[in-house]
Amino acid sequence: MHPQLVHLVDRIESQREAILSSFQSMTPEQFNRTPSTGKWSAAEILSHIIAAEKLSVMYMQKKVQGIRQAKSSGLWEEIKITILVISQRLP
Repeated sequence: MHPQLVHLVDRIESQREAILSSFQSMTPEQFNRTPSTGKWSAAEILSHIIAAEKLSVMYMQKKVQGIRQAKSSGLWEEIKITILVISQRLP
C-alpha cells in the first residue's frame, strides 16, 4: 500500500479505537440517552456510523467488480479527463 494511504488508515484506526474506548466507559443509560428532544443518542450515532461504513465498503466492492468488466472509454474520454485534471491543478 502507498505510504500516505498507510498513514491515513493508521490515523483512522486510532480515531476509531479512541471513540470506541470512550463509549466503553459509558453506562447503558448514558449510551442510550438523547441529550435533548430531536437529538441522537451515542448509540444512534454509533449505529449510523457503522451502517454508513458498511454501505460505503459494499459500494466500493461493487465498483471494483465493475472496473474489471469495463471497456476502454477511448481517446476522446482520455483527453477530457486530462483537461479536467489540469484545470483542477491550475490556481
